Amino acid sequence: MKTLEQIKEEYAIEKGYNDWFELSQSIPGEEVCDLIVDPVAKRYVEEVAHIIVNDALRKHGIGSNTSAEFVNKWIESNLPKHR
Repeated sequence: MKTLEQIKEEYAIEKGYNDWFELSQSIPGEEVCDLIVDPVAKRYVEEVAHIIVNDALRKHGIGSNTSAEFVNKWIESNLPKHR
């Protein structure tokens, strides 16, 4: 599982920055949540959800290695929406 720090660095590089610090310094304060915190938090939730869902499936003898699509659909339908 990727750590939150790894996800933050990965996200920054994908957006064309050298690292998380550079990305975070380039965003106006009022836009930080919408532009970088929310997407990074969602990725972290997806990482954790994969672990939890796979563990639950394995405990019930259903199997493991659920697809990202399955977990993402579960996240979208089960996590509360904000804003």
